[in-house]
Amino acid sequence: MEKLDQETLDVLEKRMEEVRMLHEQYFLGFRRRPPDQERTSITYLIRRLANQTTPNFAVRFRFTQLQSKFNSYMQYWNRILQQIEAGTYKRDLFKAKLHSGELNQEKGDEAKPRPAEKSDSGLPGDRVESLYQEFVKARQSLNQSTDAITREKIAATLQKQLPALKEKYKGKKVDFKVVVENGQAKLKAVAK
Repeated sequence: MEKLDQETLDVLEKRMEEVRMLHEQYFLGFRRRPPDQERTSITYLIRRLANQTTPNFAVRFRFTQLQSKFNSYMQYWNRILQQIEAGTYKRDLFKAKLHSGELNQEKGDEAKPRPAEKSDSGLPGDRVESLYQEFVKARQSLNQSTDAITREKIAATLQKQLPALKEKYKGKKVDFKVVVENGQAKLKAVAK
């Protein structure tokens, strides 16, 4: 059984730091599994040391600090593990975007120009956004309600129409523009 002294606390602190680094490696994706065994062994060591008494106040104070530090780590690790399970962990979202090609890998200090993101409609995301803004402005200028209009509905409408239009205008690029016909704002396809 370990004695509660400075040497034991040095070993405990070193092991805590190692487990902290292993958790960070897991959270970054360098390890496939969380370091549960290492974490459990430290928990047991802390429990064994907590049951011992020592006349040295400095040793007891340092042990209490290490115990508090480990408890803080445990809360942090548990929170991150819950976020990973729920799919809301920011680093995981970053990795998912990276693997799907949404993020560019930078070479040196220069970033490659990123191609426009495609929305579900097949048009670049910024194009869908500009069509949405133009459509809302056109409806507002005609004093028509814009409450039911959303970016998602515009994108869905474009997505529904685009395959038929590409078939109709084979080999040509299909775009859309906002027009006002008979007092109504409409999205009109344009072949280029």
